[in-house]
Amino acid sequence: LTGQLEFLFHGQIASEDVVNAFVSYQNERGTIKVGDIGGETTNLLPTGWHLKKLDVRTQVLILTHEDRSVKIDLFPK
Repeated sequence: LTGQLEFLFHGQIASEDVVNAFVSYQNERGTIKVGDIGGETTNLLPTGWHLKKLDVRTQVLILTHEDRSVKIDLFPK
């Protein structure tokens, strides 16, 4: 994940069936939702990376880019 040291998860907020993640990337901070794409729909993800899934049950955020995916534990033990 390009820029992964600059991408941080801070928390989440749920409203009805929509879950957003509070994140920071580079010098920006805000919320992203499933389907957001870096450089297209948000500046809060590296260019071309896609927020595929935010699973509050398993507490995992999944980002994809082309044929790669990264699972980020939201609350590492």
